[in-house]
Formats: sequence, structure tokens, C-alpha cells
Amino acid sequence: MILDELAELLETLERPPSVHPADALLHSLEARADADPSDGAVRDALLAAHGRVMAEAGLRPVVGGVQREQLVRWDATTSTWVGHDVRTGEAAMVRVALASVARDPLLRRQLVRDARALGPLVPGLRVVDDEIPCLVAPLPGPAFQVAAAGGTAGVPALARMVTHTIAGLVAWEERGLGLPRLDDTELRDAGDRLVVIVLTPFSDTDSRHVLATVADALGAWWRDESAHPLAELVHALCETAPDTLGDAARRTVSALATALAGERHAIVRAAEVASLGLRKEALLEWVERLDVASPPPQGAAALGVDLDGHTLVVTSDGEVVTWGVAEAPDLVYDEDGFDVPVARKLVRTRGTAPISERLNAEIGGDPVFAERIARWVAAALELRTTRLLLSHGA
Repeated sequence: MILDELAELLETLERPPSVHPADALLHSLEARADADPSDGAVRDALLAAHGRVMAEAGLRPVVGGVQREQLVRWDATTSTWVGHDVRTGEAAMVRVALASVARDPLLRRQLVRDARALGPLVPGLRVVDDEIPCLVAPLPGPAFQVAAAGGTAGVPALARMVTHTIAGLVAWEERGLGLPRLDDTELRDAGDRLVVIVLTPFSDTDSRHVLATVADALGAWWRDESAHPLAELVHALCETAPDTLGDAARRTVSALATALAGERHAIVRAAEVASLGLRKEALLEWVERLDVASPPPQGAAALGVDLDGHTLVVTSDGEVVTWGVAEAPDLVYDEDGFDVPVARKLVRTRGTAPISERLNAEIGGDPVFAERIARWVAAALELRTTRLLLSHGA
């Protein structure tokens, strides 16, 4: 029994007495039992309160090398305490035989058997075969407290906390041992997990209460509001605990699978984006190199006439391209790039009329150059469009 269970027994009584101090509670309950011996609720509360008082009767302050500080639970033959190891100062838990039965050889042997049963589940558990025999175990961290929890350490921390905690609980079930309702001191904060330390073997115990306690603790620890399958699992366990620890483990595995699938999809998307970015950068580099490697051809040619019948002349020195009436041509291309409307008009003019041999002969132009410069302008405009699209991430 733990103190919370005793308190619940007291709550069933009319005018519930306080659980503290223990001696005063015992005297109060015995007076009620004397007044009404047939009251079963008073009888149960009285025996539980008597067990609490007897848990300490005849015990030294230091048992099995542990300084007793707080009673955890008690039964008909033993009591369990938390305190600290007097040699190391580290937190420890001790389960000790009641002084009234400490010399019973069967009970002493049973403590040894309990240690064998719990050994794989409670690291560091040892038997102290003293005048009053006991089991001693180091505690893997402080008692879990909501106020001391982190809660926003990130999803990887949540994954470790949930999976390691559930795995630790499942180990009890796989060992064939149940878990009782936990005292606050029996749920320890081991950093990356919550650990249950119970020094009394139980069987045929409903695990839903333990799961609800642990889920509430995990929910209190995880204060991040972000959506995540494991966070959703924790909230679900808080609302409706499964019937067995195995069910909780299967739900955890399912939540992990969902989380990992989401992580994989995110990684694949990121890889695709990164690969696309690298390909775009490489293509942009080649476009720019092609632009530099393909300057406009040099020459002059007649390329169309305006509405007044003036010959339109296109000229290029390899760096600057102009087109228009010879006395005042328009700039088509220079080191700053294209005058796009003029360049497109030049290409359209070339496409709507054949190159005139007569006009070229009149100005001393080269018909072949007229074809070459028109093709170069058209190709360079397409290259410019490609470069702009790549530069702006389209």
C-alpha cells in the first residue's frame, strides 16, 4: 500500500481524518472502530493505518547502508523507503523486513527470491543479509516532478523519452511481473526516460493505472504544441490507457513508423530540392559561359526598310549591335545587354521579308551577315530568357 491509497480509504469515511500524523490517525480510527465494530470501511482504514505505523517500528535510521527519509509503501511483512546511501550520498531505495518478522527464515529467503525476480528490471539491486534483511537499489535520477520537466527539448528528445519509457514498462510485463499503483517516489527522471523503481514483485496487476500515470508525466514533460505522431500518442495515452503494456508498445511502434515515414518524406523532398538547386546552378553556369563564348558576329547588312522607305541597316563590331536608319540607328545590344523591344522587332523584320540583294549592294552590306546576326539575336534572346528563369528560381 502507498500513502495515496490510504488517503483514498480515509475519503470513504464520514468526516475523513487527516493522514498525518500517523499515530494520531491510528488512535482516531481505533476509537471509531470501538464505537462501531461492524463498520468495514473503518476496519480497512484502521488496518492500513496500523500497517503504516508498524512499517517503522523497530527500524534503525540507517538500514542496509541507506539513511531512511521517506516511507514509500508497506505490506504485511516489509516496508519500502527512499533515502540516500550513507557511503556515497547517492539517492537509494531500500525494502526492509518488518522487525516483527525479520528472523523468519522463509521470509528472509523470499526477499532473496524477490531480488532474483526483480534483478533484470532494477539495475544495481542487491540483497543485504543483515540482522534485519533488506533489498537496496540505487535510484537512476530524482523523483519525476512536472515543475522540473523540460518539455520543449525537441522531437528527438520526445522520441527517446517515449520509446525508452514504454520499453522499460514492457520489460516488467515480459518478465511476468505486474506494476502496482505508483507512489510519486517510484517514478524517476533518468534524463532520457522515466524509470519505474518498485522493489516489491506484483502479479495480475492492472497496468492501466501505471500507463495513465506515466502518460500524464510524459504529457506534462512535453509542452510543445507542435503536431507530431508521438505527441499525439502521449495525448491519447493520457485520455485512454490501453489494457496492456504490450498494446502501449504496439501503439508506440505505430506512432514511430508514422513519424519515420514523415521524416523520410521530408528528407526525400529536401534531397529533391537540393538536387534541383544544384542542377539549376550548373545549368545557369553553362548558360552564362555560353553567353560569354558567343559574342555577336561582326559586319553590316541591310535588313528591311521603314515606313518612309529608308533602308534599315544592322551593324556589329563584335561588342555593340545597332539597327535602324544609318544616320540614327537604335541600340540593339551592348555590354549592358539587350534593348529587348528593338531586338525582337529586328527578329520579326527578318522573319517577314526576304533579305534584299539590291539593298545590300547599295550600302555595301553582306546578305550572309544579315542572316547570321538575325539568328544570333534570336538565339541570344532565348538564352537571356533561360538565364532569367534560372536566376529567379522559376
